Amino acid sequence: MMAGLFRQELISHNISNSEVAGYKGVTTGMEDFNRVLVDQVAATTTRVGATSMGVITGGAVTDFSAGALRQTDQPFDLAIMGDGFFRVRTADGQDRYTRDGRFTRDANGNLVMVDGFKLLNNAGQPITLQLGDTVIAANGGITVNGAASGQIGVATFPNPDQELERDGANLFKALRPPATNGAVNIKQGFLESANVDAVRSMTDMMAVARAYEAAQRAVQMQDEMLGKAVNEIGQV
Repeated sequence: MMAGLFRQELISHNISNSEVAGYKGVTTGMEDFNRVLVDQVAATTTRVGATSMGVITGGAVTDFSAGALRQTDQPFDLAIMGDGFFRVRTADGQDRYTRDGRFTRDANGNLVMVDGFKLLNNAGQPITLQLGDTVIAANGGITVNGAASGQIGVATFPNPDQELERDGANLFKALRPPATNGAVNIKQGFLESANVDAVRSMTDMMAVARAYEAAQRAVQMQDEMLGKAVNEIGQV
């Protein structure tokens, strides 16, 4: 039942973020809890085999697979094709990494996320742009009115499941320095959709709910059997 509750929590989190650009879903696995050996004791002891005392979750695991691209035609909507993460700086000065490419130009000319976090260039500094026709090339190079205006910083992690830790719904904290900027493929006017199938998640949620109810009934039956053992068999 505890494992089911944890799975429900993760599925609910995925569903609530299924429309967020660049969101990476979370999953968990089930493992046997306290497997024990079973013996039949009679005239001689016979090994029956092993049984489990239930299941336990293996912890939350992030699915870093890419989501589908969705065209928006907005000049500051960006999507990374292939590996890589946008580098952003939070309000408290911490660098974080995201696949959420919903950027805008703020009042000071900085490219920022919807949360206000600043997009960083390949030197780790905020990107500031003048007003004008902005074109962002596939390699991350930025031009405004035909003049070079910076380079978007994209960090890569060979093993993101081991090198990144989730920090909020759509940001990740690096557990070790990222690889240097390599070949990237950025699509201007596109966003990466969440890699979560909301319909499938709803189906999974119903399946987990049914499994939880079955486990709950088993606990109730066991409680009733123990009650009879105490109140009826005990009197005999």
